[in-house]
Amino acid sequence: MDENRSGVAKSLNPCARTSILGDAAHLLMLISLWVVFVLIVNPCGEFMVNDDWAFTKALENLVTHGSLGSTGWGPGWAPGGPSLIAHLLWARLFIELFGFSLTVLRISVLFLGILASLGFWLLLRFSGNSRAVCFVATLTLILNPLFFSQCFTFMTDITFLSFAIFSMLFIFI
Repeated sequence: MDENRSGVAKSLNPCARTSILGDAAHLLMLISLWVVFVLIVNPCGEFMVNDDWAFTKALENLVTHGSLGSTGWGPGWAPGGPSLIAHLLWARLFIELFGFSLTVLRISVLFLGILASLGFWLLLRFSGNSRAVCFVATLTLILNPLFFSQCFTFMTDITFLSFAIFSMLFIFI
């Protein structure tokens, strides 16, 4: 085990119950904060935010025609980039489960944002940081105005970031 991971391995050792309980307590605090933030902002409503219309249009094309179509910007679907494909497939999963609505689309991205923040905390923890540093850094991510506001839209930014965070996390594991 290399030097950076040795402290983390001890702290994340399943035999160390106090460590696991401490980690779980911090993750539970982050989830509780998310619950409060969601109750304050309330993502419910059938309205578009920023450029949601373009990604909704691409999703409608995927659902109705079974193919990737234009986002409304330029030729083809390229303006959404590679994260658009994952974004649309993630949203399709949610609309298959809960039906098509703008609220469901925003909640799908919000759910990814919450997962991304928890994954970020784990990534920091696996890289050898203390719980306090992980908590403050993750809170900084969550409360960043760009991250926070994008969690309540149906745009690809949070989808891209969540996949990037989990890719890095799986490299560490």
